[in-house]
Amino acid sequence: MIEFRTAAEADLPLLERIELACFHDPWSADMLLEELRMSMSNYQLMYEDGELVGYYAYMHILDEAHILNVAVLPAKEGRGLGRLMMQHLLSTLPEDIVAATLEVRRSNERAIRLYERAGFLFAGIRKGYYMDGEDACIYWWRKGESC
Repeated sequence: MIEFRTAAEADLPLLERIELACFHDPWSADMLLEELRMSMSNYQLMYEDGELVGYYAYMHILDEAHILNVAVLPAKEGRGLGRLMMQHLLSTLPEDIVAATLEVRRSNERAIRLYERAGFLFAGIRKGYYMDGEDACIYWWRKGESC
């Protein structure tokens, strides 16, 4: 059974564990805590049969969602959990959100496929966006076009 739960400050160690396992440049505990404390941030932990498997986070800015992170623990990848996470994210956005955007590493083909299957469309490149100099692909989703 898949369940989602809103993350709180007390969940910081869980978020940090996922960050370290999933990302080239994981966010620090301080960065995560700062984001969690922002009223426009939404962090959702994903559980499968009571076991933590990942999380997603976005910021609600005006009528858009800026997706910060989508992460499934490496040991749990390849089982459709990312697809379920994106479905949950997009289907539970507040009514006033009409679009969502995100950046993804140009080399992250698996994530790019996930986002494209969820209805995100490629919109451009941010040169040297990541700390190691890798480019980011910019994607946009519009309400009513997918999900």
